[in-house]
Amino acid sequence: MGKLDIGIGIVTYIRSQSVKMTRPVLIDDSSGYLGLSSPTIYLKAGHNPLILKTLQHPVPNDVFVDLNTKLTLVNGPNGSGKTTLLRMLASNVILAQIGCHVPAEKFAFCPF
Repeated sequence: MGKLDIGIGIVTYIRSQSVKMTRPVLIDDSSGYLGLSSPTIYLKAGHNPLILKTLQHPVPNDVFVDLNTKLTLVNGPNGSGKTTLLRMLASNVILAQIGCHVPAEKFAFCPF
């Protein structure tokens, strides 16, 4: 009964969103997605699933991280969206790990 409740909750969540929801692609060492190497996080036009209901026109964000990408520290004044970007990425990864669609045009990641 619990598994049925979770499945119905996920389907209800996906159907209630106003932005495009996409099925995440899991990347392993042998498959390679779009020629990407593992470990990778590729998010195109992603939205924060926690604030989709509160904003009328959410701004999409792109995130791309792999072994060859150098990370840049994001700095700026308070309230400029640094934490929101990281929360959006973490929330989408968690949704993908439980098997749920994510609010993005494309999303691929290596879970390990």
